[in-house]
Amino acid sequence: MKSVGLREINQAFSRYMKIVKTGEEVLITERGHPIAVIKPLASETDIDAKIRLLEAEGLLSHSQKKGQPEKHPPVSLSGQCLAQTISDMRDEFP
Repeated sequence: MKSVGLREINQAFSRYMKIVKTGEEVLITERGHPIAVIKPLASETDIDAKIRLLEAEGLLSHSQKKGQPEKHPPVSLSGQCLAQTISDMRDEFP
């Protein structure tokens, strides 16, 4: 990762954008302290790979029909309702 000061990046922004386009990240510092990172956007293939990974882990699934949400059976929960929990928490913090 290339590190550059704020003044330098302001003066030569296009030069650093060319570096980012090659795939390298640029760390921007101000008085020696990091304040931001400029990095290339993920390509479509990277996003597709992440989606496939989430599907494989069971954290994501495609809907059955386009525009139609997948139907899941209702889940029964025990304990007090959410509205009561929120009301109780509000009473604790005046």
